[in-house]
Amino acid sequence: LLSTQVWAFPVETSTTRRPPYSVRVPTMILPPNAVNQQHPHVASGRNGRKGPNVRLAIAAAWLVGYCCGVLFPSPPRLVSSSSNYDRAIANLVRAATPAKATTRISTSTEGTAEQAFAKLHLLITTFPGGFEQDFRPVFVRSLQFFWPREHIRLTVVLDNTVAKNDEERQHMIQKIKSFFDADLQNRIDVKFHPNTDPSIFGPGYDIQQNIGFWADNFTDAEYIGIVDDDTLFTRAIQPRDLFDEEGRPHAFSKYISGVFPNETRFRSCTRWKSGTHWALGWRGYVNAMTYFPVVLHRSFLPKIRKYILHVHPEFSTFDAFFQKLWSRQTRGYSQFEIMFEYLWHYQRNEFNWHLEPEWIDDFWRDGIPLEKASQFPHIQPGSPQYNNVTDDQLRPFPRIAVHGSYIPGGRVPRRRIGRVVQLMKQGYCFSQPWDAIANKVNGSTSGGDDFVVIHRRCQAYKVETDVNIDGEWLFESEGKWARLNPSGAAMAHAERMKRNSPHNFSQKELRLIFRE
Repeated sequence: LLSTQVWAFPVETSTTRRPPYSVRVPTMILPPNAVNQQHPHVASGRNGRKGPNVRLAIAAAWLVGYCCGVLFPSPPRLVSSSSNYDRAIANLVRAATPAKATTRISTSTEGTAEQAFAKLHLLITTFPGGFEQDFRPVFVRSLQFFWPREHIRLTVVLDNTVAKNDEERQHMIQKIKSFFDADLQNRIDVKFHPNTDPSIFGPGYDIQQNIGFWADNFTDAEYIGIVDDDTLFTRAIQPRDLFDEEGRPHAFSKYISGVFPNETRFRSCTRWKSGTHWALGWRGYVNAMTYFPVVLHRSFLPKIRKYILHVHPEFSTFDAFFQKLWSRQTRGYSQFEIMFEYLWHYQRNEFNWHLEPEWIDDFWRDGIPLEKASQFPHIQPGSPQYNNVTDDQLRPFPRIAVHGSYIPGGRVPRRRIGRVVQLMKQGYCFSQPWDAIANKVNGSTSGGDDFVVIHRRCQAYKVETDVNIDGEWLFESEGKWARLNPSGAAMAHAERMKRNSPHNFSQKELRLIFRE
């Protein structure tokens, strides 16, 4: 598609988006993935065998499905009363054994990190009012400095209201491309989103969320990395930062923990859960609005939209569902939380997950107690172990970007540029090849600089001993991993430092940020 083309979304009818009949089983709350990968509402009994009541329910469900000619997994249903919930929990505690990790569902994401990284295309939504506040001075500047230039591929999505005709549209495209270095401008695509009626799709925040759900309509890339326009990259990026050795995307998430229910921060970190619960039909556990870029395979987006319409047969199109979502929730939802809650249940093995606690205070540090769950109907209770989170998934893993307008020192726009420069300098120093830093000798350092230059620029940073809190462990307000598990964070940081390799930093930018 030409960069000037306006996307026309496909017309999707109820017959193509959801089955006419859905199979349902007895209602109970289960630990997510104390499950069968195909049927997340079925709990396993002792030794992996189904209990007699569940076996009977499964047999009946399959029989009905066979007669109707349709089998489709139904979302876990909430119980109708606290007494039913308590009985369900008691039965689970006695009988349910956490399921072992399931095998990979498909081979669509297999391959090395380098192969997957080569298929990655970033996607960002922005608007003219934010060009000079965040998009250009925060995102574009840090992207060009830290991302391997030969792998920069970006789609910028704007509302179609920013241009009245083709001439204005072409002017807007050229303006956005002018923000990038000349050698990168042909790697930047600009698309215009047609669904901008605020009476249908809500204000700017909601339109941005809607674009995320339809990201596969704006790029043909196999992997899509979604970012906000205030994303600030904080170190030289390598394929292994975004994909594991099998080519699976890294997925960061937080789970509710460590906060007293009456606290403002508890209400803040749970406000999206009601939207997730309404959209998917089960209690929410993961929150993926905790890292950038949010990377997923393009094939998962239509699956997410289709599943949501299965849960909501009252809507014939996804946009009809979305109109209800934003109007009933009033920013009480997150595209990333809904997407990755679905992926946590149905495509868990297609990602390398990294789960971090929301808060680490002593109160309910392991999550909402099971006996208190009926008081919080939108949140999945239980500890990470109860919810089948593995030890590997709880290990710290360093990030490569922060949410620029939410970090300490970056919330005020006039101070944000200074914070950007500070993190770019720090990121440059923590990106140097480890041998050159550890041995204090000249070698294959980044940008052709010898160690004397690097030492002069980086002497203010304890590169050999520090763990780069602001650049690797902080996304918005506070890095929980570094506080909860400092030794684990230090080990993960050291492993990342040993993977450092020469990066082609812009000498012009280096002279600017170090005032040389």
